Amino acid sequence: MKSLGKIAVAALAVIALAILAMVFLRGGGEEAKVDALLRQALEAGKSGDTEKCISYIASDYSFDGVNYEQIGVHVRRYIGPGKWTQIELRSLEVGVDGETATATMKLFAKSGEIREFMGQGLPLKLNLHLKKAGPDWKITGHRVEQR
Repeated sequence: MKSLGKIAVAALAVIALAILAMVFLRGGGEEAKVDALLRQALEAGKSGDTEKCISYIASDYSFDGVNYEQIGVHVRRYIGPGKWTQIELRSLEVGVDGETATATMKLFAKSGEIREFMGQGLPLKLNLHLKKAGPDWKITGHRVEQR
């Protein structure tokens, strides 16, 4: 019975070390929050929920000559029910520096409606800029590249 107790304590110690390693390797709480937010935004995009997608964007969005209203128009044009037949997250890297963050999402996208994404589909690289907004994070800019 004593050996079972030692095994249980050792197992708990290994689990605790694994959890600590995950926290330190993931960069802690804020990187995990940004990661979760972007995964939620991707799921909203997959389901065609345009308004949910827009809710992740900062109201003072201004990037590459595009403001909040204009990005909303783009989101409504390119994200909607049935627009995408496949969106697959290949990788997600997040970096947080105080109140700002950057993220790179590598995706594979295929659409039944959007001509550029019909047929074989396309691999994309989405570079995002975010800022802290209270306890949450909001997207302040983005750039899309075909890989």
